[in-house]
Amino acid sequence: PYGATNTMVRRIAAQLGLVQTGWTIDTADWQRPGVPTLVSTVLGEVHPGSIIVLHDGGGDRSQTVQALPQIIRGLQQRGFTFTTL
Repeated sequence: PYGATNTMVRRIAAQLGLVQTGWTIDTADWQRPGVPTLVSTVLGEVHPGSIIVLHDGGGDRSQTVQALPQIIRGLQQRGFTFTTL
């Protein structure tokens, strides 16, 4: 949670052959900043290899859901593709 990590977590992950992956764009969507802000944050900060954090639970996610089509369309128009980690 919250992107919290430490040396112990990194060490145990490495022992298990795992690699930690964090995000590079924090939309702060949990604060419900508004659809235009969510869209402009992502499209304004994105670069090749970006990892965008958006939430799907833990409260009202209606702004995130409304912003997603615009975010996806904007990223695709710039030639970005999507993958899972």
